[in-house]
Amino acid sequence: MRNLRAIGATGTINSEDVTIMFRRFASLGRRGRAAAAHAGQGAGRATSAAFWAWIAYQTIKGLITTTLVWAPLAYYYFFA
Repeated sequence: MRNLRAIGATGTINSEDVTIMFRRFASLGRRGRAAAAHAGQGAGRATSAAFWAWIAYQTIKGLITTTLVWAPLAYYYFFA
């Protein structure tokens, strides 16, 4: 059986890769599958916080760019 790191190494995932992944997942058993299914839980709050931090950053960056770049350019274009 191939190593899981080698799956998709060519840039594509073929039917053999899918079969390997399915067999690995099925071999975990009921408790292992439950743990694997919930492994990503709990990251929601951190992801949400990072998203809103990114939104705040983009808003501040946009305001600064508008104030320091576009407003003076528009002023000199239309009124100077």
